[in-house]
Formats: sequence, structure tokens, C-alpha cells
Amino acid sequence: MIVWGDCLKTYENDLQNNQSKDGKGINKKKYILTLLGTTLGVYLLMKCVMPLVVPFLFAYLIAAALLPLTRIFERKLKIPKTITGGTLLILLLLFLGCSLFILLKNLINQIVTLLTNLPVYQASIMNIVDSICVRCDGMFGLIDGQTRGFFDDNINTVFATIQRNILPSISQHTLFIVIKIIGLTGSIIFLIAATLLMIHDADAIKKSYSKLLIYEDIRAIKQKIFSAGVAYFRAQLIIMSIVAAINVGGLLVLKNRYALLIGIVIAIIDAFPVLGSGIILIPWAIISLFSKDIFDAAILMSIYFLCQLVRQILEPRLIGDKIGIHPIFTIMAIYVGIQLFGIMGFILGPLSLVTIRAIIEVINGS
Repeated sequence: MIVWGDCLKTYENDLQNNQSKDGKGINKKKYILTLLGTTLGVYLLMKCVMPLVVPFLFAYLIAAALLPLTRIFERKLKIPKTITGGTLLILLLLFLGCSLFILLKNLINQIVTLLTNLPVYQASIMNIVDSICVRCDGMFGLIDGQTRGFFDDNINTVFATIQRNILPSISQHTLFIVIKIIGLTGSIIFLIAATLLMIHDADAIKKSYSKLLIYEDIRAIKQKIFSAGVAYFRAQLIIMSIVAAINVGGLLVLKNRYALLIGIVIAIIDAFPVLGSGIILIPWAIISLFSKDIFDAAILMSIYFLCQLVRQILEPRLIGDKIGIHPIFTIMAIYVGIQLFGIMGFILGPLSLVTIRAIIEVINGS
């Protein structure tokens, strides 16, 4: 359904062009079969092939970014591309590694502080719960303590479920997580090696690649996917960065010691169409309001409205206009992608939509 809505305009243009040429109109059955076949092929590609080629895909993107500089150094300073590419790659990895280390260090410090002070926060939360329950008893004419008893019964059920199901599951998956980390290290090694080989053999690969009968079609599809994909992910990164900055800034105004941690978490959640930043900020503001922290509630709601304003203004402009897909279909693609691919569907859903659209356009010569 996603692709039908997005490809409708392309289909109508093809219909008009074919009618103007031969008066017979486009073969609707062939178009539908092509669309269904392309959709199935892209789904299998994303589901089965993509996990196997991710390191090499990143290697290609990094090599494509570094190649112009390596050629300049080779042409002007006679430095081999492999040496220049290796140096630039090491510098890039060091920069990313140091940035990630600093970010993770601050996040871990805040998480440790949070866990250390958890009993204090737990007592504070229970005091707030007591106050809310007393208000509810008076508001609904209940016996004193009835709301709190209902809350205790349910919270104990939740904790029992966590202890019975979730904690054992986490313990069982510890080995799986360790294996994944080891696999990630191996993937990084393959990425470095593949990047250097692609930089070194770029001309030979392109020459061999250009001999394919469908070279022009593949190149056209690649260009469409690359331009649209870069626009989409750049837009998401820009929006998430602004949302994170708004949240961190607002929480610093509240002198929250976990501003960085909470701000990043809210920015990540805000990127999901079903959740959004309101899932954290609105309940937090309501609790602050019940606790008579009017200033805190006002700041939290201001943060929420600013986040919504930023996303409503920037998302259509940065995503819909750049990749030629209406925002509603982008949201649908994210939702369907999450249903099909899990958490990675946030990326694979829109990427699948862009890929299907590019292939259909190339097949129909638009």
C-alpha cells in the first residue's frame, strides 16, 4: 500500500506518455506484476542479504567519501592512494572513537549516579505516589488508602513479572550479547580491510563494473537510492540532534544531573512515529504538576511543544521535499519496517521504499 500511493504519480505519467505515443495505454497487468515482484525482491534483499553485506556497504560509503581526497594527494604529491586512504581512515576512526568514548563516558557516569541514588529517588517517587493517591481518594470519594492499595497490588504484579520473565531472559542472553560484540569487532576489521581495497582498486572495479549489460540501469538506481537515502538520514540526524539539544538545554535549566542521558533517550524515542517525546515528557510534567512544581511542569511542557514544533516544521521540508516522498508514506514505511524488520525497520523501512521507487522509475524509464 505504501508503494501504491507513492508510485501513483509515476504510473499516471507513464500511462499518459504511452497513450500519447501509441494510443494503446500502458499494460496495467505488467505494471502491477513488476511492482509486486520488485516489492518482494526488495523485502528479501533487506531481510536476507542486507545483514550479510552491512560492513561492505559501509566500506563502500567510506571509500566513496575518501576517494576524491586520495586522488588529489596521488595526483599532486604522488602519494599512493592506499597510504592516503589508510591515513584518512585511521584519522576518521580515531575521531569517531574519541567522540563516542567521551559521549559514552558521560552517559555511563550518569547511569552509575542514577543507580547509586536509586533508593533516594524511589523514596521520593513513593512520596509523590502517596500524594497522588490521597488526592484520588478525595476526588472520587474512596476510602482512605484504597487507591494506594490498588496501586501496590498492580506494582507488585509488575515486579513479579519482571523477576519471573525479564530478568532470567536477560541472564540467558548475556552470552549472546558477548558473541555479538565479538562479531561486531570482526565486522569492523573487515570494514577497514574492505575500505582500503576499494580505495586501491576503485578504477579497476569501476572498469569491470561498467562492462555489465545493465550497468546504466544499476547506476541510475544507485544514484536515486544514494541521493534519497543520504537526504533522509541526514534529515533524521539533524532533527534528532536539535531535539536532543532542546531536551538537554531544558533539563539543564531544571538543574537535572542526568540531562545528557535523558535528552539523548528522548531524542531517540522522538524519532519513532508511534512513540514521540510526549511519552516521557507529558507524564513527567503531570507528576510535577501534582507535586506543585509548576515551574518544572511548565519547562517540561515547553520542551515537548518545542520538540513537536521542530519536527513538524523540519521533517516535511528535509525529508518529503528532498526524497520526493510524501511524509505520510515515510511514516507508513517506518511503521511497516518496524513490523517486518524489528527496531532496524526504522532505517530499513524508508530505505526499502526508496529502493522500490527507484527501481520502478528506472524500469518504466521515468
